[in-house]
Amino acid sequence: MRRLFLTGLLFPLILACARPAAGESPDTTYTQLRESRLIERIFGDDAATGMSRTGPRRLEADLRAAERDGDKVRIAIAGNRLGLYHANRNAFGLAIPYFEKCLAAQHFMGDTAGMAVAALELGYAHYRLAQFDKALQYLYSVAESHAADQAALLAPLAQGLAGFAYLHKGDTARGEQYLEKAVTSFAGQRAHGLAARLCNKAAEYFILLDDYTRAGHFLDKVAAMVAAGAVHQARAARNKGIIDFRQDAFERAVAHFNASLDAADNLLVRKLKKEAFLKMAAVYGYQDRFDRADSCHAEYRKLKKAIAVIEDGRMADASLLAAEEAEKQTIIGLLSREPVVTRHMPSQQGLEFSRRLTAEEIERLSKEKALEQLNLTTIEKKEREREVALLSREKALQDLALSENQLELSRKTALTNALIGGSLVFVLAIFFLYSRYRYKKKANFELNKTNSELKEAMEKLKAAQEQLVYSRKMASLGELAAGIAHEIKNPLNFVNNFATFSTELLDEIRNAPPAEREALEDELKVNLAKVTEHGQRADGIVRNMQMLSRKSSGQKQPADVGRLLAGDIELAYSGFRAGHSAFECRFEKKADSDVPEAMVSVQDISRVFINVVSNGLYAMYLRAKAGDGHVPTLVSGVSAEGDHVVVRIRDNGTGIPEKIRDRIFDPFFTTRPAGTGAGLGLSISYDIVKAHGGEMKVDSVENEFTEVVITLPVDQPAY
Repeated sequence: MRRLFLTGLLFPLILACARPAAGESPDTTYTQLRESRLIERIFGDDAATGMSRTGPRRLEADLRAAERDGDKVRIAIAGNRLGLYHANRNAFGLAIPYFEKCLAAQHFMGDTAGMAVAALELGYAHYRLAQFDKALQYLYSVAESHAADQAALLAPLAQGLAGFAYLHKGDTARGEQYLEKAVTSFAGQRAHGLAARLCNKAAEYFILLDDYTRAGHFLDKVAAMVAAGAVHQARAARNKGIIDFRQDAFERAVAHFNASLDAADNLLVRKLKKEAFLKMAAVYGYQDRFDRADSCHAEYRKLKKAIAVIEDGRMADASLLAAEEAEKQTIIGLLSREPVVTRHMPSQQGLEFSRRLTAEEIERLSKEKALEQLNLTTIEKKEREREVALLSREKALQDLALSENQLELSRKTALTNALIGGSLVFVLAIFFLYSRYRYKKKANFELNKTNSELKEAMEKLKAAQEQLVYSRKMASLGELAAGIAHEIKNPLNFVNNFATFSTELLDEIRNAPPAEREALEDELKVNLAKVTEHGQRADGIVRNMQMLSRKSSGQKQPADVGRLLAGDIELAYSGFRAGHSAFECRFEKKADSDVPEAMVSVQDISRVFINVVSNGLYAMYLRAKAGDGHVPTLVSGVSAEGDHVVVRIRDNGTGIPEKIRDRIFDPFFTTRPAGTGAGLGLSISYDIVKAHGGEMKVDSVENEFTEVVITLPVDQPAY
């Protein structure tokens, strides 16, 4: 199978060899050869496809006519055309005699360039037939004798093909040596694209052998060839990803697939990346790392949808589809993990040749055995004749006839037993293979069923998690609503009282003498101002409550983080006091005056602030219950550091024990008694801050303080 990787390598490179070098004079013999006879010999009249438009019968007639006339030029052209005709149809055994005629004609004419090309074609044909020693004879002559011919690129081409031949023979050292020579020669002639293609082919060969060190060596060469072009660099990155994929290093594989797609977009590489994310989702799910599994599964679904859109929208192109199918088969071969024995299987011609040799060897051994048995029978017959001569000729002849009959019978019996035994073995083999087939079919069915059940269970688990988060949010909202109702009651009482007083003052103003009216009107203005003040306070509490209960749209907008934090602290404190009316807390605010606005989702960041403040109030409440004279104090601050806004919320509560400090952001982890917390507040807050491109850190000393530091970027795109 590995020899098929070179199918598309030789003829495109020969085409490159057939083009004139830059600055070469068109009237030189070598240039004329490349522009007319060589191109005609290799590609016929259709240089774009490399296929001759003339049929084989016409070419055969041209060759016979040229041989009758003794025209060596026509013999070389017709012979080469016929050889290429059969080679392009993978009939290399038929192509070799014609290439040999072309080589003989070129040798007669003394055309060294034509001899080199014909020898190269012969080497390639023998290589495709797995006749590596014969191939190396031709390739070595081109690689060594034309090593100084820097214009035709024949030497590095032969060196590269010789390198692969040595690898198939098992001589890895010499194979790698010739491949290195070829790459160096291509690079020396600025044929970086050919050098990169050869390196990629060599790397793919070594990947099949699980020799990732040598494969990586050649892929690194491609990465260093900036002038080779994006297509070759993309293929090298893809091959590195396949190496990681084979080693189950899926994250590194995704990184290399991304590098390949950055260099040149490729649908098959997108599919490889999709499969890598699917593998990672399965691995993380098995490890109970469901957050990473969900993330990988989401990437898998996104890639799957994008690939479907691309496949539905592109135009059908036969040549493009054929090239894509060839690349797909190459990738499938690279990803397979077949035994080493199967990797070295010969071609179909080699198998047929081996079968014939085996049949002839069996026939020869059978004849030798029959001859040996015949000689043994003759000796036994002579011994019996001697006994007959001693005893009685007639008695001896009867015994001899009886012995021959018994021998014939035993032979027939042995043959019958052999046939019965062979038939029994054949039936048992068929039964065994059928049983294995049914077992594998049943196992595949069970595996698919298990995968479907696992996928369904994952979807149910994810839905349950989302429902639990929503329930927790509603429960928290209910607690806050109770506190808000309590807090709204005070300003509403003030509004009612001052409104009543204002009504009474109006009556007094109407009946008061002119000298007292001005004082009464001033007092009325003060009352109305109080009504406005407490009405605005109640309105602010309601607005904060509405903002918190509203489902986040994810839309970001400029916001004053300090002002937002102050409102959320008041809201959280009101909600907490609804269940703990005796709790009192002192608040300290430290805010810089030049803090810029940040692009945030106001609803999401408010949830983060309220969660953090609520946790701090609860910790201070627990410490105050101990009765050690503790004064609950919550210190909040907002500052600008570079292009980030930093929020600090510090409480002097019970603190966080060091042994659980690393787990506080884990989903469903809580230190509160059962039924009082779901363990999702800090986990959700952490995810929200990360989604904003920020950081969330905690510093704490047990029974002293806890400080939460939230860093948010000033400018960032909406998610």
